[in-house]
Amino acid sequence: MAWWVQAAQAPDLAAQIDSITRELTEISGFRQLKKIAYQRISREQVAQLLEQRVKENIQPEELRAEELALKKLGFVPPDFDLKKMTLELLSEQAAAFYDFRKKKLLLVDTGSELAARSALVHELAHALADQHVNLEKFVERARQDDDRSLARLAVMEGQATWLMAEYLAHRTGQSLKDSPVLVRTMSRMTELGAAEYPVFERSPLYLKETLVFPYSKGMLFQHAVIEKLGSAAFAEVFRRPPESSQQILHPEKYLARVQPVACEPPSPSARRGYRALAEGSMGELDHSILLRQYATAEDAEAVAPAWRGGNYQLLEEKGGARVLLAYASEWDSPETAQRFFSLYRRVLEGKWKRFQAGAANGSRLTGRGDDGHFLVRRQGARVTSLEGLEQPEAVKEAAAAIHYQYPGGVLKSRILTAMLGLAVTLPALVGAEVPRPAPEFVIKLPSGQQLLLSYYRGQVVALEFLLTTCPHCKTCSSLMDQLYKEYGAKGFQPLGVAFNPMAGLLVPDYVKELRLRFPVGAGEREPVLSFLQHSPIERMLVPQLVFIDRQGVIRAQHSADSPFFQDEEKNMRAQIEALLKEPGGRKVPAAKPRKAVSPKLPAEVE
Repeated sequence: MAWWVQAAQAPDLAAQIDSITRELTEISGFRQLKKIAYQRISREQVAQLLEQRVKENIQPEELRAEELALKKLGFVPPDFDLKKMTLELLSEQAAAFYDFRKKKLLLVDTGSELAARSALVHELAHALADQHVNLEKFVERARQDDDRSLARLAVMEGQATWLMAEYLAHRTGQSLKDSPVLVRTMSRMTELGAAEYPVFERSPLYLKETLVFPYSKGMLFQHAVIEKLGSAAFAEVFRRPPESSQQILHPEKYLARVQPVACEPPSPSARRGYRALAEGSMGELDHSILLRQYATAEDAEAVAPAWRGGNYQLLEEKGGARVLLAYASEWDSPETAQRFFSLYRRVLEGKWKRFQAGAANGSRLTGRGDDGHFLVRRQGARVTSLEGLEQPEAVKEAAAAIHYQYPGGVLKSRILTAMLGLAVTLPALVGAEVPRPAPEFVIKLPSGQQLLLSYYRGQVVALEFLLTTCPHCKTCSSLMDQLYKEYGAKGFQPLGVAFNPMAGLLVPDYVKELRLRFPVGAGEREPVLSFLQHSPIERMLVPQLVFIDRQGVIRAQHSADSPFFQDEEKNMRAQIEALLKEPGGRKVPAAKPRKAVSPKLPAEVE
């Protein structure tokens, strides 16, 4: 067994607070103005803390209104319990907190030294920023606008995530500033880390996306601003915060000061007896989620970036018997608005069990859904919708885009985590996601040719990532060669990738020493990390053995310390035989024993 990255011996994290803070100061320019208080809490105390925060800060009517808004918009099912699911999610996901009201770090007990250190660095980044910005007021100033609130959370969490990744990268002699691939990898690790937890996995898409967005996309946003402004970026994103999720997703729009457009939702002709229950904005991210949920990812990628503005309002009839949804969005052109208008029909069909279309043309759609009649219209680059009406709404009577002051208090719908007054650290990825589609990978052979992994689609592939100096890797390679002799004719294909320094020069001797008959080549460090979904700041044990089925899906991935290697021949046979029994293969020529293999190569990669 060989170490690729050696982990430092685990220190007492509390004793490291001062040294970590000094390094964060050097990176960000935020000076420490006073000592930072901290407290260790158990996982059980996390749930108690969150429950208490909800009681202190959120009224039942506010929760009801926000939950109703999510249901009416189609983000969550009718039986969804917002409070229960959010508390379960945060209790499961949180690795640490920074309470920016009490100015204190809350460190959650964890069995992983790397996870604990990462959480500590993340929360110290919050504490340091809070001494200069006042994070509570920073979030509070955007509370009346959902999308702006989400953008500010992305500033706060994205910066802390970037600083955490940069600090940990320094431990291995790296820097995010020098490696765009490392930045993307670390951002992806946050997304995949959250996905490993069962509550997260069963949550609606909207909750998954909005929970992870401030960390993963916020980190990429912070990096883009750093590339443009240098170290001044850390203060600038707080001084002039982004106005929308679109500016987070497209930092060039933030730098160019492209502002969202306010869209007045339509008002029903029968206004009497209604009160405003909730209102808020819908940004590019919201529309992207909606289209991915009810249309396709391709539709979302094509349409959502053309968003210019969006707002909604919930109007409740006296007594609560009926709740109307009034919605409006603006797009970059009438053509895009027309495409969204057509897609919005699929949203309506998907979010309701009952959908009856009435009169329809290229700019108007009427009908009836689960909660009443609806009217959707397109006018130029704007799309509007009224849903939940008691009676069909005549076009000439619908006061589209006319502001009307409804009586009663208005809840500006908000992100629940922002209301809790806590900055939360999510876990980074601990293990790779399995199963997952195998991405393309290029193996550089000693001959100079480049072999594409996709060439072996239709066969069962065992892909070993190795060091040419590693005894355990040699044992694994020799065993794969033996199994290649037995199973090659049935569709089994082993491949080897060495990624130690000067691997390209060392591979020929490695192959000759072990008399290997399958292709072994070299790979670069960053593509290997990306393929394995391995954190670049966590130690790696080799060999890493990946099994890919005939359809090109990674079905198993084993590190050298896995129980799989305790009886690796038996386990390899079982894995290979199980995958070979699955359909979808192609006929392959029989393997020639004890002779070096020169595989038929696809076209070279330029």
